[in-house]
Amino acid sequence: LLNVVTGLFVEAAIATATEDKKLVLMQQMCQMFLDCDDDQSGTVSWEEFREHLDNPQMETYLKELDIDKAEAPMLFHLLDGDGSGEIEAEELVGGCLRLHGSAKA
Repeated sequence: LLNVVTGLFVEAAIATATEDKKLVLMQQMCQMFLDCDDDQSGTVSWEEFREHLDNPQMETYLKELDIDKAEAPMLFHLLDGDGSGEIEAEELVGGCLRLHGSAKA
């Protein structure tokens, strides 16, 4: 019985840690979006995105998603769900969370 209780506790702790990590990543991506939106238009263009690729914070996000900087154009295209040439905050966060989940699967 003690092993079952311990197993349930560990499972719950791991689930909580995973959700906490996802929340932190989402908060960081929101901040990254604000940092990349140089013209404060509410969207990030490829030019704005590209200009921030050498930023250590951006490199950390890409690494967390298991994405090489050379794959940034493909990432931008994937995140631009509506094909507008610009990424909205919802597209960025939602797309990166999906990619993060896929990278860890």
